[in-house]
Amino acid sequence: MNDSQSKYERDIAKYAKLVFGVDEFSLLSKLTLYDGIHKQFDRRRESLWKIEPLLFYLYKSLEQDTLLTLAKFF
Repeated sequence: MNDSQSKYERDIAKYAKLVFGVDEFSLLSKLTLYDGIHKQFDRRRESLWKIEPLLFYLYKSLEQDTLLTLAKFF
């Protein structure tokens, strides 16, 4: 029973770090940045990419990275 509890606590710590971590692997920081860009896209549409063309690639990269981070949960 103690071994199961230890494994559970390690898993919870790992998932909490994935979600709330302060490093570049944190899901929360990625989602915040992605949400900000997405809101600007909703407001400006295609003209957003004309302001800064590399923003489109950052946006798509964040989208893929977020999906891969979510896949780590499963």
